[in-house]
Amino acid sequence: MIPFSLLSTHHLIYFLAQITNNVVATQSANVTLALGASPIMATELREMEDLSRICNALLVNIGTMRSDAKESMLRAGNLSVKCDKECLG
Repeated sequence: MIPFSLLSTHHLIYFLAQITNNVVATQSANVTLALGASPIMATELREMEDLSRICNALLVNIGTMRSDAKESMLRAGNLSVKCDKECLG
């Protein structure tokens, strides 16, 4: 089940910020593209505030947790909630 309607956004540019592990990053990006959205695969902590404003939703796949990604995931999640964006994880 897709919790947001990507399939009805053909006339819109739908940005999905994704913080995933290296194992599934390519597959996650490809599925997002296949659904007609644009994946943004950023993990840099300093980018999270800007991304939370421009992206329509956030996908976090913890997978194998890296300590350097933990802060980015927490910040991205908090900022997405603050900006009233959908968070998936």
